[in-house]
Amino acid sequence: MTSLEQLAALPNQYQQLEQRLVLLEQRLTAYVESVNDEVDTHEALKLTGIKSRTTLIEERKRPGTLLQYSKHGKSVSYSRKSCIDYKLDRRLHQYPATSLRIAS
Repeated sequence: MTSLEQLAALPNQYQQLEQRLVLLEQRLTAYVESVNDEVDTHEALKLTGIKSRTTLIEERKRPGTLLQYSKHGKSVSYSRKSCIDYKLDRRLHQYPATSLRIAS
């Protein structure tokens, strides 16, 4: 059974947890920005989960794509962060909420 003291401490514990979460989010953002370098096509394919080079090229040309790239003569490099964002976005939007069923 929960005591009144434990119930009274809950708002304080929640506030501490919220502060730690904000700090963690700030550290994660700083980390992601620090590792955002440019990767070659082979690495971009691995990071995005795209199987073929042709599909990667088509995807980077698609209007509104998350993939950011730079051309250096004939070679192309991709932003590591944008490749990861692309993969996460595809994973999150792969299954529409209407088609999800909860097992009972």
